[in-house]
Parts: sequence; C-alpha cells; structure tokens
Amino acid sequence: MRILHSSPSFVRRLYASFQRFSAHLVIAPPSLNHAAGCARSNSTRQLRAWPASLNTLLLGSASLVALACLATAPVLHARSALRTPHSALKRHSAPSPLAELVPKEAMIPMRDGVRLYTQIYSPAQSTEKLPILLLRTPYGTGPLDAARIAAALPELNAEGFIFVPQDIRGRFKSEGQFVMLRQPRDPKDKSAIDEGTDTYDTIEWLLANVPNNNGRVGLAGTSYGAWLTVMGMLDPHPALRAAVEQASPADMWIGDDFHHNGAFRLSYGLEYAYRMESGK
Repeated sequence: MRILHSSPSFVRRLYASFQRFSAHLVIAPPSLNHAAGCARSNSTRQLRAWPASLNTLLLGSASLVALACLATAPVLHARSALRTPHSALKRHSAPSPLAELVPKEAMIPMRDGVRLYTQIYSPAQSTEKLPILLLRTPYGTGPLDAARIAAALPELNAEGFIFVPQDIRGRFKSEGQFVMLRQPRDPKDKSAIDEGTDTYDTIEWLLANVPNNNGRVGLAGTSYGAWLTVMGMLDPHPALRAAVEQASPADMWIGDDFHHNGAFRLSYGLEYAYRMESGK
C-alpha cells in the first residue's frame, strides 16, 4: 500500500527518466555526430538521428505508461477512505487469503416504487465491521457466484469488503424504464428520479439491511459505470466516502465515445444505442 500512496511521484520520475532515455537514443548530441563523422571514411554512410515521428511515438508511449500507473492511484486512496482507523493499521501487513463470500440477492425499492436487482456478497467471517463497495452497471451483474467475485477482486476481498453489484433501472433483472445516460433531475422537482437518486436510495437501504457494515460506502466503475459513479456524486448520500470513476463518458465530445474529438461516430453510435435500448 505504501508504494501506491507514493505512486504519483514515482510515475513522474519514471516518465522523466524515459524522456531522457528516449532523447539520448533518438536525438544524438551534435558533438557526438560530428566526432563520429570525422572518424568515418568517405565510403561509410553517415549516421542520422532517428525521425522526429519516432521520437514522438516513444514519448507518447511514455505518456501512456505514466497514465496507466496514475490510474491506479485513485483506487488506492479510495480504499483508505473506506477503512476505519483501526483497520487502516493492517494495510502494511502481509496479504491475507481470500475470504469466503456469502452471496445474497435483493430487490431494493427506490423512492418511486421501482425495484432494482442487487447482489450482495459478504465475507462469511469477519472480526470487524466492513465497508460496502457499490458497483452499478447497465451491462448485467452476471450470475450469483461468490467465487467469481472473489477472483475478480482478490486484493479488495483480502482486505475485507462487502461487494454490491447492481443492475441499474430498466436493465436486466431490474424494474423500470431504462434511459440512456439519464440526465440529472431538476432539483426543484421533488418527485423526479435519476441515477443519483437511485444510488442514494440503494445506499440508504444497504446501510439499514446489510449486517456488519461500518457505515461507509464506496462507488466505483469504468466507462458507463464511471458515469454512474459521477451521477452518484452530484447529490451524495452522507455515507458515501469514496468514489472511483475511470474513463467516464460524461463529455461525449471528447475522447472516443459517440463523438471522436468532435466527429460523430455514426456506426458505433447507432449500434451501441440500438443494443442498449432495444431490450433488457
């Protein structure tokens, strides 16, 4: 855990070293090129610096390595936010074996009466109260399988978490109508719902109905799941202590989602929207 807390500075050093290494190989110092040229015979082909395009490629690769390392930092900091001070002392100890998880299903009621299908995986044995990690998705929670969850999240399972995957409104086993990227509600409309209210109501139910939780909840997701995490942060439940959103498509004009840096991806946009909205 220590290296994770220091990962940003480590990545900066890694990136700087990679830049120096690339510059040394790709852009040879003029003095060295001149000296080498004097030592060559006229029949020897003169060495040339690598093309600037290759230099750009290498430096770009370094940027990707740095970004990949930086992407892990929020997850680590989010973990510490969900732990109690007592359990935080155990972060530096040797990793414990995977805990046996007990699976459970629930249909959690929302404020408008719609019920959302939710899976709850709690450690079979624990000496302390544990935080809840809520994972909301439009792509299906999958079968109720404790071994699958334990294998997918081994580090978090070893630390001790209650895992809660959930089908969002209108998808798979959840009730209600699915709306692609449902926009945030008007705060003046007290009867309105959105992904934020569904997140809030889910957390409220979990705290009251899941035994042995420590009153702290984390949200995490990637892509659409990251957007759902952002929606849950707009009007957060008081128990929400950490949120990890990775590659959220909140801005559809940037990146490679529906608009590729402004250019609409017709094929991808139509295929994805049809697949998401034509059925559960």
